[in-house]
Order: sequence, then C-alpha cells, then structure tokens
Amino acid sequence: MGFNDSQEILKDLSLLTSERMLSIKTKIQLPDNAFEQSSSWINIDVNNLQNEYLTFSNSLNDLSNDTNPSQPKSSNDSEIEEANSTNMSSLDILGFLSSYNLIAAFPNLYLAYKALCIIPASSASAERSFSKLRIENLKQGST
Repeated sequence: MGFNDSQEILKDLSLLTSERMLSIKTKIQLPDNAFEQSSSWINIDVNNLQNEYLTFSNSLNDLSNDTNPSQPKSSNDSEIEEANSTNMSSLDILGFLSSYNLIAAFPNLYLAYKALCIIPASSASAERSFSKLRIENLKQGST
C-alpha cells in the first residue's frame, strides 16, 4: 500500500466522525466512492457498509439521547441533542456500538470504527525504534 492509498483510506475513515455522520443523511450526500479504499484494507463489503452508515447516521441523535435519559430537557432540546451527538468521538461511537449490542445490526460499521481506533495518532514510536536501531548500528560499526 502506497502513501496515496493511505490518504484515500483516511478520507474514507474521516466519514466516521460524528460531525460528518450528522451531515450525511442520504445516499446522494455520501461520496460515490465512499469506503471503497478502506473496504479492501478492512475486508468488508462497500455496499453493506454504506447502508449501515446511512442507517446509523440517521439514528445517531435518537440513539444517543434514548440511551442517556439523565440529559437535561429544556426548550433548546434539539440544540442539546445535536451538541451531544456532535461531540462523540470515534472511540465513544465504538463503545456505544459495543455497549448496546449493536454490533449484530452494524457489523461492517463496527469493523470500520474498530480499524479507525487502532490507527496510531503518530509514528513517534516507530521513529524511535529506527533511531535506536541506527544508534546500535553506529556503535557496532565503530568497534
């Protein structure tokens, strides 16, 4: 997999943010090639993932509010609901799918979130490993 393929996968995975999910409600709003690159990486069916994505995105506000009854109710309920759903991280959504036994209903979406959550935020540990290896090679070369 090259760098360009990685960029395409990251574009696909960026669709999984709660902000993007809340903005995409219909198949027309979903990019034509949504999840094509990541589906080969994760080994899931693109059409099933797109359908699960749309179903889940349309239910995200309702699901998060139904499972959080202690939420304050006010005249601005829709604003509060939107804010709570918008602030959900990918890890929150993955936990949500797990905690409420929604994996069977959204198996491909669950795998996509699982893949997203295991991507390292940086390459610092890999760079440290190579740096340490270089130091060791320099020490061996000087003896």
